[in-house]
Amino acid sequence: MVLRVSSPDSSVILKYFRRRDSATNSGGFGYLREKHGLVALNSLVPGSYSSLLFSDDSARLLCLEDVTGTPLVVFDSVRFEGQDGALTASAVSAWIYFWAGLLSSDRQGVSSPVLADFSARIAAADPRAHSPGSLTSPALALKGLHRLAADEGVAEDSAEFAHWVAQVESVISPPPASLVLTSGDFSPHNLLIYHDRVRGFDAEGTSLHHRFLPLAEFLLGFPSAPLYPTYTSHFSEKEWLAWAQDFYERISPTPFSNLLNDPQVAAAVLTVRAILAEQTGR
Repeated sequence: MVLRVSSPDSSVILKYFRRRDSATNSGGFGYLREKHGLVALNSLVPGSYSSLLFSDDSARLLCLEDVTGTPLVVFDSVRFEGQDGALTASAVSAWIYFWAGLLSSDRQGVSSPVLADFSARIAAADPRAHSPGSLTSPALALKGLHRLAADEGVAEDSAEFAHWVAQVESVISPPPASLVLTSGDFSPHNLLIYHDRVRGFDAEGTSLHHRFLPLAEFLLGFPSAPLYPTYTSHFSEKEWLAWAQDFYERISPTPFSNLLNDPQVAAAVLTVRAILAEQTGR
């Protein structure tokens, strides 16, 4: 439950979490990941997300800064019939600017105290967590591979399917050098623009994950977002790929001249497709 509380001078957001184990179970999106995630995300890039003002574990209540601005999905936009949700060049540029800044922060990385502190806080609140703060529901991707295999006629005892499994496992259990911390939700609906500043809200999915998952979502046209596939409708496939290449070069430590030749990118795209196949049947 989300409530905006206003006074003549200011407003805040109150979020109440119904699940009784919200303050002790970090297995999915929810209270713990947002509570500790907002602090961590704002440590990576100050002011990038709404601030956590206070929390009450017993009440499962968070009080957050009320971030103001224009939603990215309507920023500088021209609407055409049947294209509600289409992003403009300005909006795409703002999305890339925001995410590239977060992913390339010098406070990301295997030795980052920010990432270690986030994981430690999740572990303290949820001692049963197998891998505290890691990607939520990673098994969905492996389950989804079976759906993809059936749809595409790939035999599950084939070398191709074994390669798929290896690709997905490299993303859901990435090497430390590929780990980053983000809010875990890359939808353009979760960004606001105020003057020349881009800020995020909703950190319920904050997790440590492979750095190319946001890129995979972008390449596929934000398939996890509610207005998919309208977001790319102002652009040709070539134009969208050029945007993706720009984003890739900003976030990759060792970029290829063509991102489509990078096996880590291919693995991240397959992982997102597999998760969606399991969640939605798409």
